[in-house]
Amino acid sequence: EGRSPAFHDTRILHGHHGGSYGRGKPQTNSPHKTLVHRTLTVDKHNFGPDASNRLEEFGIAVSQANSLLEMVAELGGVRVLVAPEYYFSGRSTGLGKNLDKEGPNPMSRDAKHDLYAGLKKISSMAGSLVIVAGSIFYTKNGFWGKVQGFSVCPVLRNGQFLTKLYKVGDDQNLKYNMREATYTSKDAAPYFTVDGVRFGVDICADHSDGRLKKWAEDQGQTIDVHIVVAEGSAVIRPRVAARPNGYAILCDMSGDGDVDVLTCTGAWTTVVPTSLPRCGRSNPQINGVVTYVYKFDVLT
Repeated sequence: EGRSPAFHDTRILHGHHGGSYGRGKPQTNSPHKTLVHRTLTVDKHNFGPDASNRLEEFGIAVSQANSLLEMVAELGGVRVLVAPEYYFSGRSTGLGKNLDKEGPNPMSRDAKHDLYAGLKKISSMAGSLVIVAGSIFYTKNGFWGKVQGFSVCPVLRNGQFLTKLYKVGDDQNLKYNMREATYTSKDAAPYFTVDGVRFGVDICADHSDGRLKKWAEDQGQTIDVHIVVAEGSAVIRPRVAARPNGYAILCDMSGDGDVDVLTCTGAWTTVVPTSLPRCGRSNPQINGVVTYVYKFDVLT
């Protein structure tokens, strides 16, 4: 059974290193920011065709993420929560007349806009928490009545969008339900920064194609934390864009990679990365969600 969805809730703290959660004064002269990273996992097969409650469940998960981090709030920094690919999609079971196998179902463009509005409300309530909201899989009518499919990863903070990152690679999931539809994309940089921390994002097939790494090399842009939101993918070392001593975070709806946080002391192509140990675990929450906590330092 694959695990899904996976949320990564990352607390970037100034001047706090290792150990368990604790209170203390920030060390403003520290060259480090310590990330406390939450991963929530459940079995994706708990997610059926009806996704009507998914936004409400996500809102509860965001609220729980903020509550867990209340104990270190006075240390400041950046908090990040990451959801996996296709989290907001209902899932077909292969029994419908047009369905070849289990897979995510696209929503309408109007449903996407409703979801955007709901995410903005959730983000407003979460304040400065950065929400990397997995991906939203949707369709709209294009020219001459042809249906187009898209997959977008919205990033929000304080009730506003920081960016909307569109997946480029076509994983053929659109064809499972809409054989005549055409998958397409929109141009958006797979990158955002928050308080000096440089984040890059790949959505599943784009990681296999090395999209973020190619973009970063072309732009001369350093990446501190490379986030991969996926369904059925793993971190591919030659495709990692994070700098030496940076980090790769995998948030996978299913597959062998599942969830992981990796770091590498040298070039990701030649030095074997280290998988960070989990330093905490919660009781089951929404849909069997279990929270795992990681803690690690980022040089800034």
